[in-house]
Amino acid sequence: MLFLNFIYFYHDYFANYRYDYSGEWQYGYKQSIDYVKSVEKNYDYIQVTNALGRPYIYYLFYTKTDPKFFSQTASISRDVFGFVAVNSFGKYIFPQNFNTDLSISGKKVLYINTPENLPNKAKILRKFIG
Repeated sequence: MLFLNFIYFYHDYFANYRYDYSGEWQYGYKQSIDYVKSVEKNYDYIQVTNALGRPYIYYLFYTKTDPKFFSQTASISRDVFGFVAVNSFGKYIFPQNFNTDLSISGKKVLYINTPENLPNKAKILRKFIG
């Protein structure tokens, strides 16, 4: 019985775990940020979901954002418990509740989001799947 349990664990760990729990390991951030960096000059804003954690820290790291630029352009808020939320910096927006209002303001917006939260008329340019 112990041997069968080990085989089950081994198979599940190496065959399924990386797909089933990829979001927990923030899979796809680097790949999506590399894509965003290659096309960001074509957009007025880049709106990124918070559904998989706090993406601003990955954008700061992978884009090598100057701390001075971040401090000058960041919109930061605190909740009632004192936790900090970075709402935006530069052209990057990290809304707490995903908002698609920018699409009607005449601005070009690149959405990085989960499939269920995309605006109705969004054209999917790239998928990052775990």
